[in-house]
Amino acid sequence: MAIAEKGGLLHAPDMYMEKLCVGPRGAGAIDITKSLTENIKNVAAKMERSVEEITLVMLDRERHQGLMKEAREVGARIMLISDGDVNPAMECCIEGSGCTHGCWYWWCTRRCISCCCIKMCRR
Repeated sequence: MAIAEKGGLLHAPDMYMEKLCVGPRGAGAIDITKSLTENIKNVAAKMERSVEEITLVMLDRERHQGLMKEAREVGARIMLISDGDVNPAMECCIEGSGCTHGCWYWWCTRRCISCCCIKMCRR
């Protein structure tokens, strides 16, 4: 649950937005304006890992096929999930969870909740 004063959370129309998240060890290495390939390489370098050791979590959706192809071509691993994105966003913040990177398109409101969870995990 995310709580804020009235107007304190993003109020956005129902639409898809890109979401990209990493845990504390990857903080500062991602840029939503860069390609997935660049972000994977940057996270791997920041975490002092090879690209092959990076695991992305993605919803198993047709709209993600291009992202899956790009991630596989660069050599990253992918963990596909059937639904829910808040939990994987939090798992990125937990050392040893097996998830180093989350990437997907999702509804705006869920993006806001995931961001709140990540912020709390970093405290």
